[in-house]
Parts: sequence; structure tokens; C-alpha cells
Amino acid sequence: MQRFIIIITVAAAVAVAQTPANSAKPAVTAAKPTAAAPAKPAPKTLQTRPGQAKAGAKKAAPARPSPQEVANQLAEAHEAWGPAISSTIASASLQEVARNGAIYTYHLYAAGLPRERLYNIVAWPVNQLQPLVVIKGVTLDASGRAVCSGRLGTCGSLNTPDDPVKLSSTIAPGRPVRVGIEAQDGSASAYVKTVPTPIRGVDKKCTLEAVMLTPSGTAALIEVSGFTPNSEIDMQLLNGAQRDGGKTRVDEKGTYSATVMPVVEGVSEGTIKVNVMSAQCSPSLSFDWNVKPQASAQGGAAAPGATPAAQPAAAPSASPAKDAAKK
Repeated sequence: MQRFIIIITVAAAVAVAQTPANSAKPAVTAAKPTAAAPAKPAPKTLQTRPGQAKAGAKKAAPARPSPQEVANQLAEAHEAWGPAISSTIASASLQEVARNGAIYTYHLYAAGLPRERLYNIVAWPVNQLQPLVVIKGVTLDASGRAVCSGRLGTCGSLNTPDDPVKLSSTIAPGRPVRVGIEAQDGSASAYVKTVPTPIRGVDKKCTLEAVMLTPSGTAALIEVSGFTPNSEIDMQLLNGAQRDGGKTRVDEKGTYSATVMPVVEGVSEGTIKVNVMSAQCSPSLSFDWNVKPQASAQGGAAAPGATPAAQPAAAPSASPAKDAAKK
């Protein structure tokens, strides 16, 4: 799936948080970079051979990625979360088992993973830069469901053997739930993502969807599907008084994606509308964004650009989480 990035007057550091150094390389952006003046060659007496540093020279600090690069890194990591990074023939799925307002609870199932191994469950909420472990010492029952067996070295209690792990997450429109199960010896893993309440526009067979890459909509992945393969589309964005977008083509599968950063300089919140027009269909959608400080870990997501709390409410919480080895 090809992708470009649309910038609507970025408010620099508040747009998205910095990603880890090992994130995926950013895709080509639509924003035109300012041409830099050609560098003048150093005098021959100061030149060094390739790979040789000048004596006494200080090592340059690594360049900090721009908000545009960070948004693309988040989008690429989100798209990869699933079969692309799972072990061969391994897969994972989530089964909803309960709802309590905006809190959804799931059971996690895995296929193609060895049952005799111990696993950890990881989650990657939108207000974290990388996945975090939410429960250790998990095993799989005969159906592939993640359970706490209560045995030595596993999670759970001997009083409730093979108790299914319950993953609870606070749901918001367009916000993904991303969960993985990883063998403790590093030999196998499987990952799954879902958007329980999608922000979606449908027209005929064409679908347009917005996936939030940050808690408050300061970066979003716009996904297009169902269009005639290799056909031309015109994506237009209306963000307050500002407009952006342009014409492009979907791929051979009729899909396309764009990373959108709707933050406007000097504005703390707004609503962006996305229209995709073609000869066959014209789906549209809209979503809200803001750069206001977010709630603490007890109340939700961290503020955009801020260091998130270690255990945010947006991350799926697991139960039971007691280690039987400590009993």
C-alpha cells in the first residue's frame, strides 16, 4: 500500500511524539523540502579520507526526526503490526467478551504457536512510542486461548487453573487496539490489531477510514480501499479555513494511504474533513483533533509530545496478573 504525507501547518513538537531510534524508515513525503545551498568543499589540507574522522573533531549528535518523519514512522509501524511481523504460520486474534461503557474486554487467541512454551503479552497503545509488556508467564490452552495456568513460573493462581487472560482497553473513535503474544525465549510471536469503533466513510464499494496515530488526532493514517485498481483519485482535506490535498493513483489492489497531521499554528483544536473523489465513488469522513493537555495515566492518554506515563489507561490491562511462582 503506497502512502504520502499531508501537512496542514504543523505546530512542530506538539504534533507527535518522538519515536524510538529503531523505527521504520519514513516514506516519501508530499511536502516539498527547501533546497539547501550546495556545500563548499573543504580545503585539501583539512579533507579526510572516507570513514576517517578529523583529529580532535567532535562527534555530531544524531539528527532528531521531524514531526513529518515521526508520523510516517508511526504509520509504517502500525501497518506492519500483524502478520507482517508475526512468526511464519503464526497468527493472533481478539475475541470481545464484555463491554462496560467505553471499556472493552477481550480474550486473546493464537494459532501456529507451540503450546509448551511460556509467553508474554504485549500491547502498543497510541500514547506509547513502543509496545510494553502487560502480563508475563502466559500459556495457551487446547483452543489456543491465552490463559494463566497457575503453575510454577506462570501467571495466575492454583485456585483458578487455566484462567483465561482478560485484556481490557478504553476505546475511542478511530483508536486501534494492538496486542501481541511473544515467547519468552524469543522463538515465536504473533500480533493482532483492531479498531473497535472505526471512523469510516463508505460510498458504493469504496471505503475511507481514519486510524488515530496519536491520542488526540494530531496524526492520523488515512486508508483508502475498494477503488478500481490503478485508478486516479483526488484526496482533499478541509481543516478550518485551510485546504490541502491533490490527485494521485491507488495501487493494483485499489488501496492507498496517507499520513495526515492536521495541527494548525496557533489553534488548539479543530475538525478535519477528508474527501476522496474518483469516477466510481466519493467517500468522506471527518474527525476532531486537539493539542490540549491530556489526562494523566489514571484518566487516559498523555499529552501529545509529552513523555507518556509508564502504565497508561489506554493500554490494555490484563487480569489475572499474579505470578504463581511467588505463592
